[in-house]
Order: sequence, then C-alpha cells, then structure tokens
Amino acid sequence: MRWKTEGWTMPKVRLAIVALVALPILWQVFVPPIVGLADNGDWNKVAGLFRLQPVTEEGRYFGWVVTKLREDPASPRYFYLPTSAHLLVAPSICLGKLVSKDGILDIRWVGLGHSALFLFAIWLVAPLVPKAMWIPAMLVVCDVAYVSYFNSFYMDAEAFLMLLILMAAYLRLAAGYGAPRLNVALFVSAAILLVTAKTQHSPLGILLALFVLWKRDLLVDKRWRYGVAGCLLLASGAFLIQVPQGYKAMAFYNVVFSGLLPNSSNPTEVLKSLDLPPESLRYSGTHSFQPDSGWSDEHLRPVLLSRSSPTRLGWYYVTHPHDTLKIFFLGLSRAALQRPFRFGNFSRDSGFPVAATSQAFAFWSDFKQEFFRDRPGRYLLLLLVPSLLLVVLLRGPWRDGAYLLTGMAFTELVLGSLGDVKETTRHLFLFNAMLDLVLLCFLARVVLLLSAWRSSRASTRLP
Repeated sequence: MRWKTEGWTMPKVRLAIVALVALPILWQVFVPPIVGLADNGDWNKVAGLFRLQPVTEEGRYFGWVVTKLREDPASPRYFYLPTSAHLLVAPSICLGKLVSKDGILDIRWVGLGHSALFLFAIWLVAPLVPKAMWIPAMLVVCDVAYVSYFNSFYMDAEAFLMLLILMAAYLRLAAGYGAPRLNVALFVSAAILLVTAKTQHSPLGILLALFVLWKRDLLVDKRWRYGVAGCLLLASGAFLIQVPQGYKAMAFYNVVFSGLLPNSSNPTEVLKSLDLPPESLRYSGTHSFQPDSGWSDEHLRPVLLSRSSPTRLGWYYVTHPHDTLKIFFLGLSRAALQRPFRFGNFSRDSGFPVAATSQAFAFWSDFKQEFFRDRPGRYLLLLLVPSLLLVVLLRGPWRDGAYLLTGMAFTELVLGSLGDVKETTRHLFLFNAMLDLVLLCFLARVVLLLSAWRSSRASTRLP
C-alpha cells in the first residue's frame, strides 16, 4: 500500500520546509562568528590530499577552528586512506578555490557542501514526516552537536550525512513514495559511501550487505542483490585491510593502557592475557599521544606493533566479560556527553576564549547531557526501550528498517566504546546520531497512531 501524502508535501511547500530547516543550519555555518569543530590532527587525513594547510599555525589544534587554508605546492600530498570524504568534499574545495581571489580557501565552502547534502536528505524525507514532528525533528538534527562538524574536515561529517540519505531513501522505499529505482540507487550509493567514510564505520558494510540480501523484494531485484551485497562487502573489507598497522597499534595501546589497566582489578593478568611484557605496567594510565607513554618507548613499541590486533583484543573481551562491561559502560558515559570535550567551536578572531563551545542551537544536546551524564545504564535504556517498542508497533518494511537502524546503532556503540578509548565521545558521534533517529522514528509512529485514533473517534461520532 502506498503512503498517503498530504497537500503540504507538494513541491512548493517542501521547498518552504527545506528553507525553514536551512535557517538554523546556515546561521551556524555562515554567519559570523561561524561555528565549527577544532582540528585534533585528523583534518590532514582529508585536507592533506589537497595539500591544504592553515594560513597560520597559531592555535591550530583543539582551541580554535581553522577558517583559512591555503594550498601549499611544496607540501607532499598526504594520502592516509582512500576515503569517500575525499570524494564528497572535493567539489566544495574546487568551488572555493575557483572564486577565491587570493588563493585562500574559506572553511565555509566546506560547510556549504555539507549543508547542501544535509538539505538534500531533508528534501527526500519531507513528504513522509508528520506535521507535528517538524519542530522536534529540527531541534534534534539542527543541533550544534551535529552542525559543528560541517565546518571541518572530520570524516564523521560525511558519515553522518550519508546515514541521513540512506535512511531517507529507505523510508521512501518502505512508503512506496517516489521512483523506486532512484530510491534504490540512493540507498546503495549512500551505503557504500557510509562504509568507506571512516575505518570505524566499515563493519557496517557486513550488516548492510545482509540486509540487502534479506530485503530482496524491496531493495534490489534478484539479478542485482548479490552484486550489491558483494560491492558492500568488498568496499568494507578493502577499506579495513588498508588500515596501517601503526594506527591499529595506537588504538590497541590506548585501550590497554588508558582503559583496561586503570580499570582492572588484576592489571598483571591483563598484560599476561594480551602477551605484553609485565614491566610495561608502569605505563598504566597513559595514552599514545603523550611524550612519556609506552608508545614512545623504543623497546615496547616494536612489541606493540607485532602483537596488537583486533582479534587478540576481541578474544580478551570475550574471555573477560567483567572488564568488557567496564569499558563498555565507560564508553556509554562518554557518549552521553554528546559533544567532544575541550574542542573549540569558534575561530581565533571571533573574540571567544580558547576552546569555547557554542551554546546556540544546543537545546537537545544540552538536555541529553544534563539528564544522562554519568548514567550509562539510563542512556542504554534510551536506545533499548524505543527500539523494542518500534518493533512492536511497526509492521512489514517499517519494522525491518527499525531492525537495521537499531543493529547499526549497537554496532557503532560496541566498536566506538571497545575499539579506542581516546576521544570516545567523538568516536560515538554516529551512534548518537542513530540513537536520535530511533527516537524520532518512535515519536513519529506515536504521532501517527494518535492521529489515527482521533480520526476513528471522530468518525464514530458522526450520525
């Protein structure tokens, strides 16, 4: 049965809705003092391919957002991994360089590209959102916790935007709205770009491939479903294989020495189980970015490079559930903070102090932080309860979509909390986005049920 649309979803009204959503987005991205997210060193993983370097190095990391970048021909191209973020940010960079008179790229051109993708997702999903949902939906998705990533080179921005387009395309398919082939193309394209946006999100390709095979009657016909699933698995696997061993070892070091050892009742057993030298216990509580950590130890570092692996760490988690739960709930506690700690949102010339965070358009993230901070169990229930109720209240492809979204959220939660204990709030950014989408879907379903109940009551009163 096709979705029954109303007159307010006609193109002109949809444009008005998109324009309304665009106001808080463009206000944060373009109007001085603009809002962004300060670089922690990861910007170069994307900007380095284009040889973009800050005009000034002063306050480059954490404190302020870099707003002016220049291509440095003398700088070698930094090609960390072939990520979809390169592909998605390239048009913004080219456009910014084309209109620039002094060869300086304003970060707002990157924000413009991200904003355009965001508003495209809104355009796609607009006909399917009940009227009563627009205000709460705007409070959530236009929150500074999300929009601050637009004026940045973090790969999380592209992952978030592809997630929105993927879910919008699936909702259109489930509702029978629009051209099915176009919706399928959007779903598949967004899925591939999502799993290749960042290493952490690549395992989602396995889940999405299985979902494509399962929903062969809705997503892809019999002739193409194996090819699409294979492309998702290939993209996911190829991306994971290319991750440098040094990067894996750094994450391994952080988990062991910043997470497991300080929180374990028997740290010696931790080192023994992971086949690490017992004398390395003196580095407990340190992380790989500290100059005096074990990562800088010329004797310990080769050991870490040879013995660190996701398989070894995963087996430890399986065989030591008590420690696993500690790290898991520690990750949940940090996810509940919503926004990365000590990451500035403003540029140096804004007049704000170093590492200042924007308080405009922060109602939803502030509310969740206040209510769930240091309450990881309560935060987990915020995902579990609406997810279970969605499964009960929905039928057909709608229920299957709830399974997919919930499965992806749990995957992100496990990987983000157990895979690297440094900057966990930022690593669980996409989990928070998926959690918010679950809540919005649940609220939309309740609104539709209440509307149907009122209509049935009104019809019974007619003579």
